[in-house]
Amino acid sequence: MLRSLVGSEMCIRDRVSTQSTGVFQPAAMGGLEPNDWRMLLAAAQANDLQALVNSPLLSQRLSLPQLVEHWHRLLYDDQLAKMVAPQLLMPATHAPAQKAVVPTLRGPFNTELLLDREVVIGRSTREKDGKVQVDVSSHPDGLKVSRKHVLISRGADGALFAKNIGKRLIRADGEVILRGNQRKLEDSSDLNVCGIRFRLSVHPRTNKD
Repeated sequence: MLRSLVGSEMCIRDRVSTQSTGVFQPAAMGGLEPNDWRMLLAAAQANDLQALVNSPLLSQRLSLPQLVEHWHRLLYDDQLAKMVAPQLLMPATHAPAQKAVVPTLRGPFNTELLLDREVVIGRSTREKDGKVQVDVSSHPDGLKVSRKHVLISRGADGALFAKNIGKRLIRADGEVILRGNQRKLEDSSDLNVCGIRFRLSVHPRTNKD
């Protein structure tokens, strides 16, 4: 359940105060002010974009679909991310064999570390259905997604696969995956689940992880 709007905004304001300012180029801001992007990033990291709906903290009133659209741009526009949130950029790296690798799934609301061997993308709508690791129930397109729609699994060799366990097709790097089928994922693979986009990144685990 989402936190109250007031409490969320206070939390987001605290997060923004700790963000690095960076150097911003107005022409690349996509209609938002630099502080708007920082607020958007903080809300996404708090898994609470809802807190910014029509919020006076932003330079303009934005609906949830508009916030999600801007968040998608931040995820997929590397030039913008470099200025606003360079920590989101995880270039492909080849870790030494002795180091573990941590897959990361960047989604519409936040970034998930895929620490488990199996991770499910879906909707946590009923307690008896069990909790899913990546819950998209609050996304505008969430109702299109099955309660358990995508199974991301990791093999013994570290290879990652996306299996369609839902009712509707999904796409991985533009390739259609029908129910019951799976496809191997690579670093920077794009996963589209009923219009909700994710990007996979792979980077070496550090001692801080």
